[in-house]
Amino acid sequence: MENFKDSKIQTKIQAVIMDKLGFEPIKNYHDLTARQQKKFYQLQNEYLNSAPFKSESGDWEETLTTDFNDITYDFLHGKKTYLHMCESTIHEPQMIFRDNAEKEYFENTEKESFKRFVEWNQKKLENKNETAVV
Repeated sequence: MENFKDSKIQTKIQAVIMDKLGFEPIKNYHDLTARQQKKFYQLQNEYLNSAPFKSESGDWEETLTTDFNDITYDFLHGKKTYLHMCESTIHEPQMIFRDNAEKEYFENTEKESFKRFVEWNQKKLENKNETAVV
């Protein structure tokens, strides 16, 4: 039990359990929701109650280090994708209007602005062509 109070061992265990949860091994435990923390404790108990940790042989530290090294290698070399939560995702930019009147006003203004831009651009090209001919 004293061994598990060491911060290096705690860091290794946390990284292994975060990986088992599908999160990046560097994710902070305190950033987890209450439900995720509960799942974290369940997986941690399962992991620490497995064979190398329950035996008297002392191989558990080697097993923990091996698991930690495998996980961090995969993480650092991008060999594993982790779960990233996004509140919302917009693939294409879109305008959101308060009501239909605002939407119609925007569409009309946009059409008029585009029409003025085309006219301005045509005049600019005509002026350029006139100066090139002279």
